Amino acid sequence: MNRIALGYWLSSMACAVLLVLSGCAVNPVTGKQDFVLLSEDEEIALGRSMHPQLLEQMPPYEDPALQAYVRGVGERLAQVSHRSNLIYRFTVLDSDQVNAFATPGGYIYITRGLLAYLNTEAELAAVLGHEIGHVTARHSVRQHSAKKGASRAATMACFPPIPPMTRACRKRYWRRIVSSTRAVIAAKTARPFCVTSMA
Repeated sequence: MNRIALGYWLSSMACAVLLVLSGCAVNPVTGKQDFVLLSEDEEIALGRSMHPQLLEQMPPYEDPALQAYVRGVGERLAQVSHRSNLIYRFTVLDSDQVNAFATPGGYIYITRGLLAYLNTEAELAAVLGHEIGHVTARHSVRQHSAKKGASRAATMACFPPIPPMTRACRKRYWRRIVSSTRAVIAAKTARPFCVTSMA
């Protein structure tokens, strides 16, 4: 590889490393570094923007007493979570699907279909605690960041200045960019939501 090609390759790798390092934050649950490109305020704003869209697709269950009960159980759990500083919002959805899920920023949803399977408050607490765990570990934020990071890496890979080089050298150059992008994606991809099913 000639010096110009090596210089371009090194600058591309330096950009990739800076991209990864710029998105590192400490996971409040594990204490380890995580690849996230959203601040906590951005995470909350993302969840806030998703909330009305979700409620359009699945409206809340029209039972204020049940909503208050679920919210009370959830809030007691959230107070002792790794991210007790967040304002959690618990919503029972009017759907017969057996499901519970969380979105960024502390928005937690449980369907009336899942509630029908639960027999005790402890079972409800287990489901809500599981979803609180996704929020505290920032699972959806990590997935969002991995997608955003992959998009940035792809943009960098598609638009770097291509130095004059032989065909074999050019193949190696692009192979390295692709493999480093795949490595970033593979290392940082996580499941954002978990379907909690009692069926």
